[in-house]
Amino acid sequence: MLRSNLFNKKIQALEVFENQQNKFYALTTLRKIKGEVEIEFESVYNSIAGLIPYLSFDIPLLLVVNTTKVLTKESHNVSGLNEHQCIESAFPNLDVHKFHYEIVQIKDVKYVCIIQKSSLDKLLSLLQEHNIVPTQISLGISGLPSVIGLFKNNVYGSNFIIENIETEPNYLHKTVNAKTNNECDYFTIKNTSILGLATTISFINKRKNPNSLKELNKHINSKFFNRKFSKFLIIYGLVFFVSLLLLNYLIFSNYYSLNQQLSLENSTKINQLQLLEQLKADVMKQQKQLQILKQTRNSASTKFVDDIGNSLPASITLTKLIFNPIIGTIKDDSKITFSKDHIQVSGTTRNKSDLTDWVNQLASMNRFNDVQVTNLKETNRGLNNFTISIHVNEIR
Repeated sequence: MLRSNLFNKKIQALEVFENQQNKFYALTTLRKIKGEVEIEFESVYNSIAGLIPYLSFDIPLLLVVNTTKVLTKESHNVSGLNEHQCIESAFPNLDVHKFHYEIVQIKDVKYVCIIQKSSLDKLLSLLQEHNIVPTQISLGISGLPSVIGLFKNNVYGSNFIIENIETEPNYLHKTVNAKTNNECDYFTIKNTSILGLATTISFINKRKNPNSLKELNKHINSKFFNRKFSKFLIIYGLVFFVSLLLLNYLIFSNYYSLNQQLSLENSTKINQLQLLEQLKADVMKQQKQLQILKQTRNSASTKFVDDIGNSLPASITLTKLIFNPIIGTIKDDSKITFSKDHIQVSGTTRNKSDLTDWVNQLASMNRFNDVQVTNLKETNRGLNNFTISIHVNEIR
């Protein structure tokens, strides 16, 4: 998992790439858990129709275009060059008015990714036909700098390899990547998801490369949120209409009830008296139960918790600690009975020897006596679930 300020609880990335002249769609969904980004879903489809059931149209979608229409070249002698000079270095005599570009720097090497505007428009139109509206577009390997530092050797993508990251990275197209996973100290990710992850991290950390996509991204981003806002208005409009109907129904029901009460006034008073008596009986019952609970001695338990916690071995995990556990089951109209001066501890461990030593240590303490393991059961995962019964000299 990676730490990041993900503004949505979930976000999607869709990489469109080609291998052996076949087009594929790699979907990666990430979610936020306690300030960290975790990969929730990753899969590859050979058609948009296969992709549609797994897309959420209410979650922001980042589009990574990595087809053969995207050309990527290294920009030589990049020191001190501006955007257009970098493009000219990689693609001499390029008519920049007909292309979208994005410049990415990996270590000391700059790469220029370009695509014809007509090709990108065609892809966006195809997605639009299936009601897919991205919130941002990036080209080729442009998102990689956000995660490249996590890897030590090579990075394997859907149709490329970045080799020798720590020395001289090279961008190489591959028809088929033999290796399907990228591994680092924090996670393992499929080669078809690396660009989706990298682009998402760049997006949520607001890392921007020099590019010509600013206006296009602004337009599609507005289009996505306008569609989401329209859906919001429709849903809440329906909620308001249904609420209005419900309010009218409640008003009518109340009016009808008042008329009924006028005709049945005497019987209503009797019912009200009966209801008051029942409420009074319920209140008395609850008061009796509270008095019983108050009679239970359960204070000054911190001393025992300190003794148990301070002596607890690292190999043992406690899951439950109960003072004066209830004896038997609770039944209506029956007095609740507690096992006085008694502590019940439950937990798990993989080391029975540590558990035995800990029980003996507790038994040797002045506060405790009659320390027994009342339940010990090994699960199929090698864990041992246990319950310990401890009688104490005094709980005040």
